[in-house]
Amino acid sequence: MRPPSVSGEVVFNTALTGYQEVFTDPSYSGQIVILTNPQIGNYGTSRDDNESARPYIEGLVVREFSAISSNWRSDAEAGAFLGQAGIPVVSDLDTRALVRHLRTRGVMRGVLSAIETDAQKLVEKARGIPTMPASTSPAASPRRALRMVQACGRLLAIGDHRARA
Repeated sequence: MRPPSVSGEVVFNTALTGYQEVFTDPSYSGQIVILTNPQIGNYGTSRDDNESARPYIEGLVVREFSAISSNWRSDAEAGAFLGQAGIPVVSDLDTRALVRHLRTRGVMRGVLSAIETDAQKLVEKARGIPTMPASTSPAASPRRALRMVQACGRLLAIGDHRARA
């Protein structure tokens, strides 16, 4: 059963493929992910492609979410895969415009709600979300070979967050 609302840091991914890997990557824990590829879910999901044992994203925002899967390797439709984990999906949005907004205004917190319709209340709820704490940041995720890198005037934590057999 899906929760009535979820919240988290809003991030984006512009990859053309690999949506299932994004869903199951522990570095996306606590985050609502916007995917800019125009159609997501069309090749379903396969257990062999998981980065970890379960999805870590809080919610998903896409332009178009396919209700069918067309890959012979698919174990489940992407919607069913996320639904079993209680992860809401919002579709039919201009994800590229959302990404431009994030790029110009910086990191934002967000709320996806199936029960609240008052925009001001949702904004207040989003403003009340704590910033991403160090304990749930990608640097605190299960990993190997974490290193700090100075790039573009910022300190970045780089690590391998893939699941290991």
